[in-house]
Amino acid sequence: MADFVLDGHTKVKTFKAEFKANFGATLRVYKNISCEGELADDEATLASIRAEGAKGGELVVGGNLRVGNFEKKIAEL
Repeated sequence: MADFVLDGHTKVKTFKAEFKANFGATLRVYKNISCEGELADDEATLASIRAEGAKGGELVVGGNLRVGNFEKKIAEL
């Protein structure tokens, strides 16, 4: 299982494909932080759906990152 890197230039479809390849699970990406409502467009970049006030940046996702920490980091970035 390899690590992969996320940043604002990453498209939603790339993020979902990398997640599936590394963890064997399907990931849903929503347009808002509450994980309710409309799913993000696969062609959108992560920066374009980032919440107001989120700092952005880069996140290395690996197999040792716990789900809760993953969700927290995604919400921050």
